[in-house]
Formats: sequence, C-alpha cells, structure tokens
Amino acid sequence: MIHRKTPTGRLILHAILIAGAMLFTLPFVWMIGTSMMSEREMFRPGMHFLPDWPEPRPQSPYLSDQEYPRKPQPPKISHPEVWHTLRGTTLGYVRDKIETMRIDNPDGFDKDELVSAIFRGVWQSMIDNVDPRKFLDLTNNIEPLTHAMVTPELIQEVLERVRRRLCLGHVSIRTSDFHHHELAADVPAAEIWRPLTENVRLQQVSEQGRHFALVRYDLGQANRWQVGAEVESPVGFEQIRSLTIAMRQDETWHGYDVTVESAGQKWQSAEPLYLGGTQWQEVLLRKWDPDRYNAYEAHPWIWLKPSAEGSSFHDGQKVRVVMTATRNSPLEAAYGKSLSNYRLAWKHVPMWRYAATSFALVALNIVLMVLSSSLAAYAFARLQWPGRDFLFVLLLGTLMIPQQVTLIPGFIIMKWLGWYNTLNPLWIGAAFGNAFNIFLLRQFMRGIPTDLEDAARIDGCGFLRIWWHIMLPLVKPTLAAIAVFTFIGTWNDFMTPLIYLNDQRLYPLSLGLFQLQTMLGSNYGMLMAGSIIMTMPVIAVFFFAQKYFVQGITLTGMKA
Repeated sequence: MIHRKTPTGRLILHAILIAGAMLFTLPFVWMIGTSMMSEREMFRPGMHFLPDWPEPRPQSPYLSDQEYPRKPQPPKISHPEVWHTLRGTTLGYVRDKIETMRIDNPDGFDKDELVSAIFRGVWQSMIDNVDPRKFLDLTNNIEPLTHAMVTPELIQEVLERVRRRLCLGHVSIRTSDFHHHELAADVPAAEIWRPLTENVRLQQVSEQGRHFALVRYDLGQANRWQVGAEVESPVGFEQIRSLTIAMRQDETWHGYDVTVESAGQKWQSAEPLYLGGTQWQEVLLRKWDPDRYNAYEAHPWIWLKPSAEGSSFHDGQKVRVVMTATRNSPLEAAYGKSLSNYRLAWKHVPMWRYAATSFALVALNIVLMVLSSSLAAYAFARLQWPGRDFLFVLLLGTLMIPQQVTLIPGFIIMKWLGWYNTLNPLWIGAAFGNAFNIFLLRQFMRGIPTDLEDAARIDGCGFLRIWWHIMLPLVKPTLAAIAVFTFIGTWNDFMTPLIYLNDQRLYPLSLGLFQLQTMLGSNYGMLMAGSIIMTMPVIAVFFFAQKYFVQGITLTGMKA
C-alpha cells in the first residue's frame, strides 16, 4: 500500500501521474508529428511518431539515406560478430551482382555511394522477408540466398526510392476561355529550359517514356541558382489565366519562386515555395484576379501577383518563365516542412473563415448560456414561488432524454421558423439555458449565506440587482466551468451544423474539417494539420481556465 505522506509514496504517485500524462499525450504527439510528414513518409512500413529531419543538400541529384535506416540486430542472432560478418559478406555479394547487372547510372553518382545505397535497401528487404535464423544456416554459403533475393526489379525499386533529382518538364497555359495549350510541345524539355547561373546545368534524360530536363545544381559556393524558359505563346499574355510547370522535386526543401514575364509585364509567385516533393507533379500558377476570387473554393494553385519591379522582356508573342532557388539552412528547411501541410490545408478550405464562424458561435453561446443558466439557477435557489420544486424535478428529468429523440422535432420547429440554413439554430438554444448548468449553479448558490442577500435588500436592491451584483461575482468559478463546457461543446459540435447548414459560407470549423477530409481522402498529413488547428483552441482554453474549471466542479454544493 502506498502512503502519500512518505517520500517514497509521494515519489511513486508522482511517477504514476507523469506516466499517465505521457500516455495520454502520446496521441497528440502523434498528431503533431503526422501533420509535419510528407506524403512519402506516410506510407513507410512501421509506426513513426516524428517526421524525418529534412536534408537541405547543396548538390543535386543525390542519394537519400532516410529511406532505409540502419537495421538493428535481430534478437534471434545473439552474437554481434556473426551479424557483422553476415552483413559484410552480403555486401560483397550484392556489389558483385550489381556490377554484373551493369545498373544504369544517368545521374552520375559515385559508384561506391551508389552500391552502398542500393545495399541498404536490399539488406532491409532481406531482413524483412527472410527468417534471420536462415542466415545462421547459410553462414558459409550465403551466395545462393543473395542471388535469389537480389533481382533487377528489386534493385530498380530501391534505386527509385533513394534517388533524389530535380526534373523540369514542359510548360503549358490555360486561357481565360478555358483552352489548354502545351507550349513548345515538340521541343525537348532540356532545350526549353536554359541555365541562367553558372552553378546549374541541364541534362536531357528519358525515363518511362517521359523526356525531361535533369537539373544539376551546386549551392556550395553560391546561395542561389536560376533557370529560365522562353516559349512561344498562341495567345497574348492578357488572355493567359494560369500556367503549369511539370516538375519533379528533389526533397531538399530549398526555397524557390517563379516569375512569369511577357509584353513588359512581370508576375511573381506570392507565397513561399519549397522543393519538398519526390514525385512528378503539375505546379499550377494562376494570375491573381480579384473579380474571380472566391474565398470558399479550394485554391490548390499558387497565386501570381504583379511584381513591383518592371520587366525588360517586351516580346508579346513569347512567355518567359524564370525559376529561382535559394539555399535554406537546416532550420529554415525544417520550418518550411513543418508548415507545409498547414499551408496546403489552408489553401484547400478557407480555414480562417470557418474558424471566425466558430469563434462567433462560441462567444454567443457562452454569453447566452451563462446569463440564462445563472438567472434560472438563481430563481430555483433563492426565490420562493409556487411549483418551484416540481419544475426543478421536471427540469432534471430532461437530462434523461437522449439528444437523438429531439433531433427531428427540433429540426421541424427550426424549419417552420424559417431558420434552416442559417446560424440561428446553432446559438438560439443557449438563450434558454441548460439543465445540467442550471443544476450546477443552483447547488453553488444554495451554499451562499443569506445574510449577503438580506443586506442587499436592506440597501434597496431588487432581485435582478442581487443576481447581478451579489450572485454572479460569487459563482465565478462555476461560471468559468460552464463557459469551458459550452466552449468545448460548441467548438466540437458536428451533428447540429451538419443537420441545419447547407451553405458552405456558413460552415463552422468542424464542418470545414469534414469538407477537407472529403476533398483529400487519404492525405493524412493535411488531415492531421486540420485536426491540430481544430484542437489547439480547446487545449489553450482548458489550459488557461483549468484553475476556475476545477474550482467550479469541486466547490459546487459546499458552504461558502
């Protein structure tokens, strides 16, 4: 038995509390870590709580060592020397097999570095798919197992996962009448794009039927590099609505921006961009048009806004696209990666508008709930009137009615009042109080000495002034607890907005998060980013109000 008064007992109790707190915060830590992961990290085998630290490499292409981290020694192989001998022997056989296969190396990687990267993937595949005890049986004859496992398909799969390269494809435009044009479609991408600085060069590469320009850059001596393209346009620049660049990024998380020039005009990307992906994607840039801007539609594109600098490119029949990359430090890269999913989530749904609606509903519900519940509780606790006790029992009886029973009658009433697809049903109920809150406040008010009330009456105070000047200041802890309950209930309410709202402009944040999940599907990084945005206000409110919240619960019913 643990005695709290002894040092050992206090130490054990504190250890239990700390362990419990860590256990309950583990899901939240996982949410934060997942919200900072890239799509590639989502589908790695095993469970990962924290994202990979970005690698802002100064040179590209390069081979990443994050795909296949070093495998620990399996418990079935108890002798470390046996494990290291097996690993070294397998490395030699894999090296020989790779040389026999003559693996294509268009990126020009160092041979030893390439073999080492491929071996890490092959070794992990062997450990994951072969019983470690078989290695002990084949200590002196591991070559058959290696030849059976190391196939050209496996090596190509490993190479595809560890290779990081920045590739540029063709440029296409979409006009204001929604016609799509691929510019210079018959010209190789390596001839469209031209290096504009000395620390970058382009190479024509073909892969799986796709022809593109491989960008080789070195930021060891300079902090930026530039490439540009000048392409004929079938329409004037005024008719171009958006521009698309086919790109495969190298996951260095260096920053970059894009400028588009034509006919003396210069438009520049208006948001921070990072080389953070690994797969082919279409980078969509759209010219800012306030007349066509709709805050409630998804904006997966990058806005182009007029640059304050003038343009020296006056050819109206061509479009010049310039991509400028800037070297990031590890901290800058980590900052860009950690906020990447949050920015994307914010672009897909108007989070700030949904959050503003939720905060307005929360404020209205809290004010109305506190006023109405405290006034009703004062009437039940301090005033004498016929049928008071019966009505109080009837009020408590409503706590036994499930919410599902009142959904349909409530909907019919709101629709009859003409309040369907308005925000009124989301706050009007707070004006009539809540049975649990009234009960909580009544129990607290019954413990307040009557002498205070009598003294106020002698001074000429009526019922409302006594309620306002005497009762409310004395029940502040309980009011704080009710405010926290109301905040959490209103902020997290999903069913009520789903039933009564059909207009996207009226959505609170709970429905906005549901819309984000509908749009993104399995993109868990952005979903977790939206969930963090949804969760943080609740945690902040409870953290700052926990003192009054605990007092309001523990002091209810006690004598003042």
